[in-house]
Amino acid sequence: MDDMQHPQRKRKLPTKREESQSPVPVAPIDERVKEIGRKARIRLEEEKSKRKEIVVLDGEVAPERTDAKTKTASKFSKAIKQSSKVPKKTRPPPPRKRRKTTASSSPKNVGIDKSIDTWSPSTDGVLYYNLSKGDKSSMVRLHGLPIGTKVDHVRKFFTGLSPDRVFILLSADTIIPGFDCGTEREGGRKKNKVVKRHAPSFRVIVKFKSAPTADIAIGRSGEVMSVDSLVKGGKSKTCTGAISISPVSKQAGICLQNNLMIECPKGSIIADELKHAEEGIPSIVNHIQWVNAARKLRLDLDIQTIGGTNGFPLVRMSDIFNIYFPTNDDAKESLIRLHNTLLDIYEAIEEEFSPLQFNEHIIDIEQVSTSSVLRLTNHSATWLLNQMESIERCLVHK
Repeated sequence: MDDMQHPQRKRKLPTKREESQSPVPVAPIDERVKEIGRKARIRLEEEKSKRKEIVVLDGEVAPERTDAKTKTASKFSKAIKQSSKVPKKTRPPPPRKRRKTTASSSPKNVGIDKSIDTWSPSTDGVLYYNLSKGDKSSMVRLHGLPIGTKVDHVRKFFTGLSPDRVFILLSADTIIPGFDCGTEREGGRKKNKVVKRHAPSFRVIVKFKSAPTADIAIGRSGEVMSVDSLVKGGKSKTCTGAISISPVSKQAGICLQNNLMIECPKGSIIADELKHAEEGIPSIVNHIQWVNAARKLRLDLDIQTIGGTNGFPLVRMSDIFNIYFPTNDDAKESLIRLHNTLLDIYEAIEEEFSPLQFNEHIIDIEQVSTSSVLRLTNHSATWLLNQMESIERCLVHK
């Protein structure tokens, strides 16, 4: 075993930690290098001793000594410093304060002048107020007009929109719920102390050239309208008050134009035009037209009878709208009496307006549109003819 050669023992490899902790061998400094350093220090001391001292006089402040390196900086270092500067965050400008609108600067709130009435009727409960784009017509309705309003006043109010025509509906002396505005003011006052206005049953329609123009006109609701009227002594008085505007649906526009609208010519007073028109229209025509319009628009208007005045026989509306095939002789006689009563009404209207020569062939309203009075009367006569024809068909039915 002594002759056996043992292999050389392997040592553990040092770790990184052991390598970092192990002392680094330092090479001895050459004597020549030491001599060069000593001579450099002696030469530096000699140069310092040769420098002139700075003499400070009484009352003066010695200038601070600056290192030569700090006196002049290189262009490269300046560029680095400038590029490293972060721009300061600037505050956004303060919001611009809006100018407060006073009563005199807003057309809807001109309350400084006591002669101007800024109240206008509420249109919240009016039918057809919230319409879709496809249901809007080229017509609008005006509410709360001052007494004495002329067509020219309406056209001036809508300056820039060029209203096409102005109409007034046949009168129905009652406030129709959902169709007319109320008269209640804030504080419970019903009457206007500044501007006298027409009643809610004074129904004025303005027609424009297109539905978008009418939609713009609705935006003027609440603005004031000035009306010049004559008072006692021939003096002119200006009344200024706010009015309300509501839209008119396509269905309502067609129905109202066919049954109730009276066109007002330029320069005329709207109330006078209505008065003159109704003087030439029999009262029964007014009733017939309103009955037809109320049924088509589903208005809450209670008209139970027509006629009974001015020589016209009385007819119950329930009998007209409940025509049925007779099942016995009594029912047949009732239909015959109703037919003859409607014929008497028709002949009375025909006699008063003989130039029109009413018959079943005159149905197109546009052919007789030269006069609103004749057009509405012809419409009533045509309706009477249609009712009589319905009764005749029931009588001949077996």
